[in-house]
Amino acid sequence: MNDVVVPTHWRRLMRVIKFALNTKEKILRFDILDRKMKDKVWTLKAFCDGNWEGCSDYRKDITGYCIYFMGCLVAWNSRGQKNVTLSSSEAEYVVLSEVYCEIMFMRMILEFMGVKVKKPITVNCDTFRTVFLANNVKMGARSKHIDIKYHFVQEFMIDSTVEKEFGRSKDNDSYIFTKNVSKET
Repeated sequence: MNDVVVPTHWRRLMRVIKFALNTKEKILRFDILDRKMKDKVWTLKAFCDGNWEGCSDYRKDITGYCIYFMGCLVAWNSRGQKNVTLSSSEAEYVVLSEVYCEIMFMRMILEFMGVKVKKPITVNCDTFRTVFLANNVKMGARSKHIDIKYHFVQEFMIDSTVEKEFGRSKDNDSYIFTKNVSKET
């Protein structure tokens, strides 16, 4: 890996610092203890995306997701996956399982605080095959190699805790966490 800092890195760092400084006054405030809000049903929605062989140095995939609570971004992640996957569908399926873990954690915290979370929680992914894998309990020739630990997502489909929905890449907010994007994005 190259540890040399080049002017491009410096400009990107300055862009991040400028964004942080310009948005430091913006805050999220959810007054769930307010009597009017006590009986309200709150929503969680997630977007996930994977970039198969996204890291050219190690041939590992890139995981990206973001989670919204009542339309406000509250959690996100972008990193290389721990394991090498054999297909783009498997890479997206791994991302889906990570998103489910994060969603369940957030749901438990919110319910502990007395917040009613609307079910099913919607997860948007941009690959038909991933949605099919999560809905289909049977393994086929193209999916039998996928590690069993990722198939727990099917349990949430059965008990209607989470629903997956297909969405186009251009409408997927997590796309910016896995692909190179322009400054305008």
